Amino acid sequence: PDYTQEALIDPESPQSRAMDWMRKDPQVSEWPAFKVGQRFALATFYFALNGDDWFDQDDSPWLSYELDECDWYTDSTFYPCTDGRFDDLELNNMGLRSELPLEIGLLTDLGFFGLTSNSITGAVPTTIGNLVGLFEISLDYNFLTDELPTELGLLVNLVILDFDYNDITGTIPTQLGNLQELQHLLLRENALTGVLPESLGNLTKMQFLYLGINDQLGGEIPSSFVQHQDINDLQLNNMDLTGNISAQQWQAWSGIDSLNLGANRLSGKITTDIGLLRDMTFIDLYQNEFTGLIPTQMGELENLVTLYLESNIFEGNIPTELAQITGLELLHVHDNNLEGTVPEEICERVRNHDLELKVDCSVLHCPLDCECLCADEDDEPTAPSPTAPYPTTPSSPTVGPPVFSPSFPSADSPVDGDDPDDDDDDDD
Repeated sequence: PDYTQEALIDPESPQSRAMDWMRKDPQVSEWPAFKVGQRFALATFYFALNGDDWFDQDDSPWLSYELDECDWYTDSTFYPCTDGRFDDLELNNMGLRSELPLEIGLLTDLGFFGLTSNSITGAVPTTIGNLVGLFEISLDYNFLTDELPTELGLLVNLVILDFDYNDITGTIPTQLGNLQELQHLLLRENALTGVLPESLGNLTKMQFLYLGINDQLGGEIPSSFVQHQDINDLQLNNMDLTGNISAQQWQAWSGIDSLNLGANRLSGKITTDIGLLRDMTFIDLYQNEFTGLIPTQMGELENLVTLYLESNIFEGNIPTELAQITGLELLHVHDNNLEGTVPEEICERVRNHDLELKVDCSVLHCPLDCECLCADEDDEPTAPSPTAPYPTTPSSPTVGPPVFSPSFPSADSPVDGDDPDDDDDDDD
């Protein structure tokens, strides 16, 4: 391609170094054309990302003339090639640094591309759009910058897109709404701006949507999000979201397990439809501008474990019905306009050490034997941290959803396992 020809003008470029390596290959004349192109792309990738400094190549070093490129070291659980074609490139926590070369787009047989926890910088190459067979791309925990390329919208087979914890700027491309198979969209803790595009509502198979900790990304929750009927875990915390949450939206979230909307500017009353979220285990509505009464229907959330309602404008009493949630372990309602007395039924849960209850003791009466935590007596105000507590596995360094198994299931196959970049944060 033209971009490679231009790079070859510089004798010190990764492309020129890869070409020199190719010329010295004693078996180069024996390789079929697709292998020649594949080896050149991988060699360019190696030189561009300082391959001589990579960790843990074991006995299968890259650029070995004695080894087929399919036998070079990768993190893949399975053999990375099918019929000699590279379809699984995973090099997690390997010390990769510098920018991804455009030549990554020459590896058109890739189905899985994972470079988690490295020091990759620069922009996501526009040539990523050539990899139309990708099921998963995970470039989380790096130092990527610039805007996401619109070419990502060409990856119509993609199931997982994970760019968590980078420095990506700009708006979320509307073209991501073309990814009809996408189930996991993870863009937490970047520097995204603008508003949530309505086109994300087209992703009707979405299960894990993590956009939190982008404090310049906001606007109202798109009305199209009511189409996310299969959503399991939604993290829109520490953003700049505004507006109300409609009854239709609460109804659409009826199957959700975890909802984090903390630290936004959402407002209005919580409708009684929140009682439909019977599978919910975690709710964080901390530090918004919600008003009105705490709905008694929250007592119908039989699987709820954690409920953060502090730092809003709720008024009235703590609903006695919350004591009906037998698995509830944490209830924070301080920094609101609540009044009255903590219900005896809730105090009973606190006395039995089944529930941690945090209130403003100066305005909400807590009986002496109730053992409430008094927020207004703390030396410093406390608040949930930016991410919610999620289950983890020993193999994962931080929290997140399951990853796709690299056995090339169909797009409709279930997703199993755990995100290799996720570990126990125990954050709120």
